[in-house]
Amino acid sequence: MFTISVFFRHITLRSCHFSCHRPMARRTTRRGALRSLGSATFLGSVMGTLSEDSQSVTGHVRITEPGRYHLTEDIDCLEIVADRVRVDGRRHTVRGLTTILGSSVSITNLAMGDGVRILDARHVSIDDSRIDVRLVRQPEADTLLSIENSRQCVVTDTVLHSTNRTGVELTNSEKNTFRSCTMTSSVVVSLTNSHKNRFVDCELLSEDRVVVLTNSDLNRFKSNVLDSDAPAFTLVNSELNRFVENEIDILVAGFVLRRSGRNLVLKNVVDGDLGARGAILEDSDRNRIERNDFCALLVPPPFEPLVVVSPDSTGNVIRNVECEANTKSETPPSHPQSDDKHCTLPEE
Repeated sequence: MFTISVFFRHITLRSCHFSCHRPMARRTTRRGALRSLGSATFLGSVMGTLSEDSQSVTGHVRITEPGRYHLTEDIDCLEIVADRVRVDGRRHTVRGLTTILGSSVSITNLAMGDGVRILDARHVSIDDSRIDVRLVRQPEADTLLSIENSRQCVVTDTVLHSTNRTGVELTNSEKNTFRSCTMTSSVVVSLTNSHKNRFVDCELLSEDRVVVLTNSDLNRFKSNVLDSDAPAFTLVNSELNRFVENEIDILVAGFVLRRSGRNLVLKNVVDGDLGARGAILEDSDRNRIERNDFCALLVPPPFEPLVVVSPDSTGNVIRNVECEANTKSETPPSHPQSDDKHCTLPEE
């Protein structure tokens, strides 16, 4: 361990308690760009002027005191265990794990290679940054960004990239916000026992599952672009979530609800290949699936069902945009299975 004094404060630099390795990020705006997401680079705002009391850090960094810090070169790992900390990465890279246990922590312009862990924290912000396994030779983390037992964290204009790992994993966390982010990974977003989180204007790309909610309520996904070979949104035992004005391109279904109730699916546009469905409800009650555009999913025969509802699902309101191939009324009957655009799954 060694101590370095810079300007008016002291920062203790010593080996991180976690392994160090990893990557960077970029932002795009359309689905076509998602498919070609490969070599990503920082975009966005020009780096701001550092305050006079900002301290430079190098090597294996452990920040234990409040203050402003900046990087002048790539570092091995970063651990923040203090409150009221600001880190300007100046577009350098943390090759190893980044761990945050403090509150009121701000990170900008930083590339993080071996993932980020936010634990028992409040008011953490990550902006104009990158979490990318391609930045290091042997990344070790299973998840790019893990938020656990934390609340009111904000991630904006940040790119997360890994083709075979989980992108964002929220566990027992509330009121976190993701805005204008681009995420590419195996399972892009996974919420477990996490509530009141928001994902807005993000681009989510996966060949596996995109968004999975388990025992998670009152979350909101609005104006996102999703592209996947699997279902876009999968809900299990989750209630009162809102999915509004998302643009979805899938192979299986836009929404799969299992034992989930009182969710709102409103004004989404779903496109997909042969056999894809707008939504599949299994043992799910009192959901509202309204004003969605599933018309691009129509395949021969022309009255192929767009929303599939199991017999044990009751009280759902299903009323979507009427497609040209259907000439009947938009208003569904009391039993959706008699509507041309809906059906029930046969009993096993």
